[in-house]
Amino acid sequence: MKKILIAVIAALVVFVATGCPSATLHNTPISYVTLSVVNMPMADGNYCFVGGFFKDGWANDKREFAVAGGAGTYDGDDCATTKADLYFSIVKPGSWERPFFPATKGNENDFGKMQNFKVKIPMDGQAHVITVDGSTADATISVE
Repeated sequence: MKKILIAVIAALVVFVATGCPSATLHNTPISYVTLSVVNMPMADGNYCFVGGFFKDGWANDKREFAVAGGAGTYDGDDCATTKADLYFSIVKPGSWERPFFPATKGNENDFGKMQNFKVKIPMDGQAHVITVDGSTADATISVE
């Protein structure tokens, strides 16, 4: 029993002295994103951003934002990401309808239609604004 207790204490001392054994968890790069749309051919109303980098994946009833005059922004608490390659789209809440398509196309295929977006962001711990500009047939995506 004494040997087990000594081994446990020794392991705790090593753990405290060296920190968390998973450097990967504590050294994972992260960035924060704000998602915006401008000049999008969509009726005024509420829409949702969906995407693989959100913690709940492609849930089509989260991250709701308002669009007026083709413009809108989502800046929620769940927009921190550890992924540099972001895949996302815009849908009506509770639906998979892409309200901008086919007037404006994305740059990523989804079931044979270019109705999703992909962009690469720097993993620098900073906040970045991703803007989808729908003023042309093929949307322009920028990262600031």
